[in-house]
Amino acid sequence: MREFLSLLVTVMLVGGLGYGGYRYISQPTAVSSSSHIGIVLDRSGSLQPDAETDALRGILTGVLADSRNSGGRVFVWSTGGKATALEPEFLFEGEIPSSSRALEAQGEDLNRREHFLLAAVRAAGQPYEETGVSPIRLCVRRGLEQLTSYGCGPGTRCQLFVRTDLEERNEDALVNSLKKGELQQDDFPPPLDNEHINIVFCGLSEVKTEATARNYDERKKGKSKRRPVPMRTAQRADLLHSLWSKSVTHPSQLQVMPFCPKSSPISGRRL
Repeated sequence: MREFLSLLVTVMLVGGLGYGGYRYISQPTAVSSSSHIGIVLDRSGSLQPDAETDALRGILTGVLADSRNSGGRVFVWSTGGKATALEPEFLFEGEIPSSSRALEAQGEDLNRREHFLLAAVRAAGQPYEETGVSPIRLCVRRGLEQLTSYGCGPGTRCQLFVRTDLEERNEDALVNSLKKGELQQDDFPPPLDNEHINIVFCGLSEVKTEATARNYDERKKGKSKRRPVPMRTAQRADLLHSLWSKSVTHPSQLQVMPFCPKSSPISGRRL
């Protein structure tokens, strides 16, 4: 009888531990805190093309300087045209190099970041071609979808940078608002979900003027597919801000910068 009770206790203990172990393993894992960064380059022809590389370098330099971004991914796209059915064109994807004091001491950390920056800039620069159209909202939507699919959610630090003049030329509701000079509420599309993704629009003041357009055309020995944007007014600037604030679910997580960050050397030399 004593042996039977001892065996029963042993079975209960083993079974309890097995159940507890199963219950522990079955719990969902915590959401990764990695950052993912999306960068969209507007190549409609309304922005100064010579400033694009500098803007890309500037954005990436800031991303690489923040150690909290280590291990996340960077995606770079350009706005599409007729050849891509207006869908964005993929340019680059890569994992943000990790950073540590040990690597910094060996100089390896700096080399990895410089290599990453150079690879991204080279990939994005091949080749540059103006599309003549501005499907900005579609590109923002695709960027948000891509970042979300990679796990951007509660506890993550995700950002979508968009170098653009914000002059939408594809989405009818936005185009009508710009043409009429005021927000058209009736046919406005549902807002894009950016609950866990901060959006940064930059480059609004880097528009192509008549002079820069003429210089660019002369170098390329051809005509730009898209003419320079019209003269900006304070009312136009307010309309653009209102238009895009209404286009997202969390406008407090949307930032508008006249100029994109300028590149600065990661080390003592410029890439």
